[in-house]
Amino acid sequence: MGGHKYTAPELDPLAQIHIARRLAPIILGALKPEGGRKAILARLAKFANLASAEGEGQSALAENDQIIADAMDLATSILEAAASSNEDSVNFIIRECAARIFRMREGGGGLPIWPKGQEYPSYRDIDGFTLFGLVCRYLFLEYREPIAEYIASLNLAPGPALAAAVAGAPRERPPGAPEAR
Repeated sequence: MGGHKYTAPELDPLAQIHIARRLAPIILGALKPEGGRKAILARLAKFANLASAEGEGQSALAENDQIIADAMDLATSILEAAASSNEDSVNFIIRECAARIFRMREGGGGLPIWPKGQEYPSYRDIDGFTLFGLVCRYLFLEYREPIAEYIASLNLAPGPALAAAVAGAPRERPPGAPEAR
């Protein structure tokens, strides 16, 4: 990102729990529970599709307009939910993650982008959007497998739309979405 390479170790179990409990209201808000169980399951299926596309590599993601549209839809929902969340929770999540994300140096090794206890990030070129992008990607990579395992553990008998989404079958395109190539 931004011409720099980053790496991050996995979160320890206690950090996972503390971050997850602060993320829960944001994720639940993004899933729009007012739409009911089917709406939540459809959003979770989209998340699972994004996770599998991520595992296949960036080129697969860039070639699939529907997955990009789903990612934008989910990102918009997450931003809306995050905007209304508690500032202390948001600060905790950002600082905990940023302390674990390292910018790699040419000779090897690296420094955390925002060490714990430090008032500002370590690098002056890291603005809010870059920080947000790095933290979101870290959280996505950290939580995609547990979420996918949770979805699988539900043992749901999906309807046709959910079955198609999970199976990766072509789906109806949202209004205004570009045509498939």
